[in-house]
Amino acid sequence: MSTGHRVALAVMLTLLAGAPALAADHGGSEHGGEAAAPGKVPEAPPLPAPRASALPGASAMLSGLYQVQDSIVKGDRDALKLQGDILKMMREQLRAMRGKPVLPDTDISPVIVFALAGGDPVAAVQVLAFVPDDHPEVDLAKAIVSYLRRDTKTAASRLKDIDVRDLPLPLGAYVAMAKANASIGSNKEVAAENFNLVRLLAPGTLLEEVALRRLVWLSATTGDAEGFYDRAASYAHRFGTSPYFSQFLKFFMQGVVKLPTAPGIDSVMDLLPAASRVPVKMRLSREALVAGRTELAEKLSRSLLADLSDRADKRVQRAHLYSALTQVAKGELVRAWSTLKHVRRDDLPDNDKGLLDAAVAAVNQATDGDPESAALVTSALGGEDAGAHDGADAPQDGTEGGQAAKTGDAEPGSDPKAAEAEALADLKPLMDQAGEQMNAVDDLLKSLPRRGAP
Repeated sequence: MSTGHRVALAVMLTLLAGAPALAADHGGSEHGGEAAAPGKVPEAPPLPAPRASALPGASAMLSGLYQVQDSIVKGDRDALKLQGDILKMMREQLRAMRGKPVLPDTDISPVIVFALAGGDPVAAVQVLAFVPDDHPEVDLAKAIVSYLRRDTKTAASRLKDIDVRDLPLPLGAYVAMAKANASIGSNKEVAAENFNLVRLLAPGTLLEEVALRRLVWLSATTGDAEGFYDRAASYAHRFGTSPYFSQFLKFFMQGVVKLPTAPGIDSVMDLLPAASRVPVKMRLSREALVAGRTELAEKLSRSLLADLSDRADKRVQRAHLYSALTQVAKGELVRAWSTLKHVRRDDLPDNDKGLLDAAVAAVNQATDGDPESAALVTSALGGEDAGAHDGADAPQDGTEGGQAAKTGDAEPGSDPKAAEAEALADLKPLMDQAGEQMNAVDDLLKSLPRRGAP
């Protein structure tokens, strides 16, 4: 059944559910109320009469809401509007109840679910605020009213003693979500406990998607690297089609840059949808560079270059730039220069042109404006092999990065051996200067703007 058909069915049932259903007559029977004959299974006792609902037609509308939310978590973006339509219908029903008393036996759980599922909080408060003191759920009603009024401190205090496992489903899952959200600013341990309860009480639902997404953020905030990568992998595996996946990616990238690098990052990357993998690695490479996470940036840029090995678009230029920047930050100037001089500046977005300029400037400063001669010196000392790296990791066309940096006065045709001897004599001052300049590279990169999407 399509989402549209399910909603139409929910609307129809809503119209039919205006009056309370008649209870079955269990009083008389062909047995006249006598005891069951020997050998017969006794009849089950009659079910208790259903409680009157504070939200007329709630059963049908909530059923439609749950089905629509199932479609949302599976990636049906059209269902988002349908969810809003159902919540509007429920709001109108609540408004029609304004001024009517809430009796001690009135079922208020549909109103609570409506409010916690994204419904109009004002309409819900107008009912829940008048729940009488002799109502069995008055404490829960007061807690939810505080929560809907954004008084999270009072809400957390009132929700503290409510065991969500004693509540019927899905009410218990929604209240657990409210407890988690109310506690997240003051007690992250309680928040995590309740987000995990949501996952247990409502597996595979939109509620679990929200809880798991927030657990990813919470793990990053508390510095729990292992939990962060485990939960991120679970989310990427199970909710990759969610319309809220982009928010998960935002939380994930923030956590990756903030937390220590762990093997779990590879698992998450492998589980990302193919269309997201390269953009995420691209963005993370840049963010890691700006944050001074050189090893992470190197790992990501290496993986990115492998992903783009058979491509020839502008993303390759950016990947090479990020790879070169990690080499600059590590002091591998020869290798960095062999890549930078092939990067086409015009193929980079504006915010990355600043990174290219910073990298070229750093190499120039560290090599006294003559990176080509510095490569010769390094090779002569048994360090980086200029020939081995020249172009090995670089794009094979374009030389704008190189043209931007060729400011030295090296004379063509000079004797290489004489150049080596002269360079060796001046080695210590040159290397001291390089060390001083490299200490400033991280500060230079960190000061660059973060704006711009990958």
